[in-house]
Amino acid sequence: MGLGVIALVYGALNQQISGTRFWASILLEGLFFTFISIGASFFMALQYVAQAGWSVVVKRMYEALSTFLPFGLLAIFAVLIASVIGGHNDSSDIIYKWMQKSATIPGSPAYDEFLVKKRSLSEYSVRNYPYRYLRWTMDIYGKNDA
Repeated sequence: MGLGVIALVYGALNQQISGTRFWASILLEGLFFTFISIGASFFMALQYVAQAGWSVVVKRMYEALSTFLPFGLLAIFAVLIASVIGGHNDSSDIIYKWMQKSATIPGSPAYDEFLVKKRSLSEYSVRNYPYRYLRWTMDIYGKNDA
């Protein structure tokens, strides 16, 4: 655990490692171990519901795996907060380019034409009420397998 903290501090302070790579690594670690923790919690809950007697042998292992859940969620939340702050300050060291404030401003170094087209398409589909109601109707009635 101590070695991981040392590596985290080294990665944050080392200028040779890009900020994007650092935050992507934190996000990957947070997601990976959070999903393992959620899976262990689900398996433990399933054993309680099924009233399985054999799971007493491995129950403590799944309980221990489930204790990582708050730390993993904290890591994911830290990446989200850093991305929002970095995007607001127009930093290029964030994971998602679409969070940069200047990504949709023509003439800026971070400008992306695809993001502008995608944004206008999504605004059209959200504000276009007939399109939305038609889509809802198709979704509801198109999925009947009976």
